[in-house]
Amino acid sequence: MKDRLKDKINTVSEEKRFSKRYVMLTLMIIAFFVTIIMVYYNLLYNEKRTNIIKSGEMAANNSADQLDKYLSTNIDSLKLTAYTLDGMLDENKSDEEIQDFLVGQSTAIRSAVIENSTGLYGYINGRFFSGTNWEPPEDYVATVRPWYLKPLENPGQITILDPYVDVQSGNTMLALGKTLKDGVSVVSVDVSLDQVQKLMEDAVASGDSDIEMILNDKGVVVAHSDRSEVGKDYNTEYDTLGSNILSQLHGNNTDSFEIHFQGSHYIVYVAEIRNSWRCISINDATSVFSSLSLLLAVTIAVVIAVVVIISIIMARSNRRRLIAEHLSTQLSSTSDIYISMHEIDFLKDTFSEVRNSKAGAIEMIGKNRNNCQQTIRTVMDHFCDPISKNDLLDFVDFSKLDNRLKDSNTITMEFLSAEKQWRRARFIVSGRLPDGRVSRAMYLVEDIDEERRRREKSLEEINILNTRISSIANIYMTAHELDVATDTFSEMKTDSRNISDLIGRTRKDAQGTLNRVMETVCDESCIDDVMRFIDLSTLQERLKYVDTIIIEYMNKDKVWRRGRFVVSGRDETGSLTRVLWLTEDIDNEKKERDMIIEMSERAIAANQAKSSFLSNMSHEIRTPINAVLGMNEMILRECDDKTILAYSDSIRTAGHTLLELVNDILDFSKIEAGKMEIIPAEYALSSMLNDLVNLIQPRADEKLLSLILDFDKDIPGKLFGDEVRIKQIITNILTNAVKYTEKGSVVFTLRYEKDEAEPDYIYLKVSVKDTGIGIKKENMDRLFSEFERIEEDKNRHVEGTGLGMSITRTLLNMMDSSLDVDSVYGLGSKFSFRLRQRVIDWEPLGDYETAYRQTLKELGKYKESFSAPDA
Repeated sequence: MKDRLKDKINTVSEEKRFSKRYVMLTLMIIAFFVTIIMVYYNLLYNEKRTNIIKSGEMAANNSADQLDKYLSTNIDSLKLTAYTLDGMLDENKSDEEIQDFLVGQSTAIRSAVIENSTGLYGYINGRFFSGTNWEPPEDYVATVRPWYLKPLENPGQITILDPYVDVQSGNTMLALGKTLKDGVSVVSVDVSLDQVQKLMEDAVASGDSDIEMILNDKGVVVAHSDRSEVGKDYNTEYDTLGSNILSQLHGNNTDSFEIHFQGSHYIVYVAEIRNSWRCISINDATSVFSSLSLLLAVTIAVVIAVVVIISIIMARSNRRRLIAEHLSTQLSSTSDIYISMHEIDFLKDTFSEVRNSKAGAIEMIGKNRNNCQQTIRTVMDHFCDPISKNDLLDFVDFSKLDNRLKDSNTITMEFLSAEKQWRRARFIVSGRLPDGRVSRAMYLVEDIDEERRRREKSLEEINILNTRISSIANIYMTAHELDVATDTFSEMKTDSRNISDLIGRTRKDAQGTLNRVMETVCDESCIDDVMRFIDLSTLQERLKYVDTIIIEYMNKDKVWRRGRFVVSGRDETGSLTRVLWLTEDIDNEKKERDMIIEMSERAIAANQAKSSFLSNMSHEIRTPINAVLGMNEMILRECDDKTILAYSDSIRTAGHTLLELVNDILDFSKIEAGKMEIIPAEYALSSMLNDLVNLIQPRADEKLLSLILDFDKDIPGKLFGDEVRIKQIITNILTNAVKYTEKGSVVFTLRYEKDEAEPDYIYLKVSVKDTGIGIKKENMDRLFSEFERIEEDKNRHVEGTGLGMSITRTLLNMMDSSLDVDSVYGLGSKFSFRLRQRVIDWEPLGDYETAYRQTLKELGKYKESFSAPDA
C-alpha cells in the first residue's frame, strides 16, 4: 500500500515538472510574438514621433526666422543711429543738435521702420536725451538704469535687455542698447513685442503646434501663445510645464526631446535665435500615443489568449506520452549514476542484481544470489581501502539496519575504495513488515570522487574566506549590531575595556547607550556632529538608498576615529530593521590624507599664480611694445635716411615677432587657467581666407616662396563656427611653414566632406605642405612642447618657440579635432586636421584663386610667387 502511494506521489511530482516545461514553452512563444508586435509598435511610434517633430521644427524655425528678421530691422536702425551719433561726437555737435537729431530719427523710425517704437533715447555728453522730448522726473538717474549699464558691459555690441511690461501702454517691450565709441555714452530704443506675441498666437491658431514660446538666455518668457505666461521666469517656478522644459534644455544638446508632465506626453522642438534666445514649439502627443498604446495592449492580449488556449490543448493531448518518456529517462539516468544496484530480501538473505559495472565484483559474485550478507561483506572487504574498511563492514551489517532505518527510509556512508577513489554506499527501503522492520531494500554504490574532492576544496576556500573575514574584522575596534525596531543591541567585538565598562551588561536602550559612550569618548570639537550622526531616528531616511554611511571624529586623546553604520537587515518593503555600528582607528590615514590635500592645494595655488603672472605680464608688455612699434612707424614714414630705415624695418619685424610671442603667452595662460573658450558664430569662408592669404602672402614674398592655394570650389561659403580660433590655428601652421622653408613652396589646401549622420554639417579638411627642413623623428615628440625651440640643424637658425603649436593643438582638441603631422627630414612637412562645422548657406565658395589674383592685379600687387596648383 505504501509503495503504491509513493509511486503515485512521484508520478504527480513529475507531471508538475512537465507542466512547468509547457508553461516555459508557452511563455517563449508569447515572448516571440510580443517582440514582433513591439518592433512594429516602435516603428509606428517612431513614425508618429518623427512627423510631430517635423511639424514642430517647421513651426519653431518659422517663428525664429520671423523674430530674427524683426530684431534685425530694429538692430540695423539702432546701429545707423549710433554711427551717426559717433560722427556728431567727433564733430563736437551741440546738445541741441543731438536732441534735434534724436527727435527726427525717432519720428523717422516710428513712421517708416518701427511703428510701435517709443522712440530713441540715451545718455550722451553727460546728460539724458529723449527722441520723444520726454522730460524725466527729478529723481530719474539714467546712469543706474539697466538700459545704460548693460551696454557698457559689452562695448561696441548691440545689447538686448530682458523684456518688461510698459506701465502706460500695457505692451510688452524690449530694450536695445549700444555703447558709443567714447565708451561712456549709450543710445537705446524700446521695441514692442506685440508683433512677436502675435506670431506665437498665430502659430497655435493655425494648428502648427499646441504651444509656442520664446525664452531668453535667462529662462524668462519673452513671448508665449498664452499671454498670461509672458514675463514669467521659469527658473523660479517648480513643477510647471515651463520649468520642466527649461530643466530639459539645460541638460539636453539636441534640437528635440520628449517630456511627460501631469499625465500628458509632450514633444518639444527648440530653434536657436540670436543672443542665445530660443524659439520653442510644443506639441501634445498624448492622444496620438494613447491610441497606439491601447492598440498594442489589445493585440498583445489577443495573442496571449490564443497561444495559451493552443498550449493547453497540446499539453492535454501529449501529457501521458511525455510523462512516460520522462519517467523512462529518469529511471535510466538514475541507474547510470550508480556503479552497482542490488535489491536485497532480508527475510530470505537473497538478492537480485539490477546493475553492476564493476568487472571484478561481477566475477566475485558470479551467478550465486543466495547468502547475501556474506557476499556483500566479501566484496566490500576486497574493494575497500583499509582506512575505511571497518566502518564500511559495520555499515553493511544487516543486524543493525532495522535500528538505523527505524525513522527514515535511507542511510548513506562515504568510503575510500582500494583505488583511492571516493564512493558512497546507500540503503533505500523498498519494503517493510507490519511491525515496521525492513523486509526489502536497495543497496547502491556510486562514484562521488569528483564531488567529494570539489566539496573538500570548497570547504578549504570557505575556511580561507573566514580567515580573511576575521582579518578584515580585526581593523575595527568595536562592532555592535543594533535592532532599530526594538532599540536593543548585541556586542560582536570591543577592544576597549573603558567602552565595555560604559556599556555594562545591559543590551537594551541602544540609543541611550550609544549616546552615553560617544559623549564620553568624543572630543568637544566633534561632539555635536557625532550626536547628530548616531541619531537612530533619522537612520531610516539616511540609509534609504545606501547601505553604509560614515563619520570621522576625534577622541579625547586627539586621535582620529571613523564611525560607520552598515545595513545588516531590511524587511520586505526595504525598510531598515538592523544595522551594524563599527568604529576603527584612522589617525595615520587622516594625517597622511590631510598632508596630501595640503600639498595639492599648494601646487594648485602655485600654478594659478604662474598663470596669473603670465597673463598680467603679457598685458603689461604689449603696451610698451605697441608704443615702440607706433613710434617706429613714424620713423618709417618721415625719415629718408636709408640706414635708419633699414634699422627701423628690423625693429618693426622684431617687434611684430615679439608681439606675436606675447599674444601666444597670453593664450597659453588662458588655457592653463581654463578661461579659453570656443565661441561659434556665423562667418563667411571667403572673408576668412582673404585674411589668411593677405597675412601670409607678404611673408612668403620676402623669402621668394611660392604660395600655392588649392581650394575646393564647391565648399559651402557660409559656415557656423569659431572663425577667430580657426584663423589662429591656420595662421600658426602657415607661419611655421614659411618660417621653416628657405626655398620652394608652401601649399595651402582646403577640402570638405559631408557628415552622413547630420546633413547640415560638413568636415573642413585643411592641410599645409611645405618644402622646408622637415622634422627629425627624435624631435617629433617635442613639437608641441611649451617654451621649447626645435633646432633641426646648427647651420639653420630658426627663431620662435613651440608655444604656438602647443596652443594650436589645444584649440583643436577643444573643437573635437586633432593635428596630424607627416614630416621627412630634409624634404618638408605636412600639417593637416579635420574640423566639423555647421553649414549656414550651401552656396559654393567658387574659383577663389582666380578672384584673388585679379584683385591683386587691380591693386598692382600681383607677383609670380603666387601660383595655383596647375601653374
